[in-house]
Amino acid sequence: MDIRPVAIKKSNEFMIYCKWTDGFESTVTLKHLREQCPCAHCEEDRKAKESKPIFNFKKFSEGMNDLVKLDKIGTYALAATWGDGHKAGIYTYENLRSIFEEFVMSEDEIKKIEDETAENK
Repeated sequence: MDIRPVAIKKSNEFMIYCKWTDGFESTVTLKHLREQCPCAHCEEDRKAKESKPIFNFKKFSEGMNDLVKLDKIGTYALAATWGDGHKAGIYTYENLRSIFEEFVMSEDEIKKIEDETAENK
């Protein structure tokens, strides 16, 4: 079976929701999606952090977790553009699915973020 997203949308400025052809649905944080960027640079950063965690602190840049857009790449992937200008990551559907399975948020976690977002508006 060809498993691919049938619906994907930002729930708010912190979360993204995806529904798949097999009926699986989940929401993950944009932070987790960005942290799992499959580009060579981000992959290299993750490997360095794993090998020497004390010396490799996470670097933050303004807009790094702000998803600006997702572009479809053929019939196999989505390319993300982030608020800090990063756009090298191409998320294959297989990779994207694994992210949405590994970092799936519970209803309580989703509600908490929604409530906190509403309070800050």
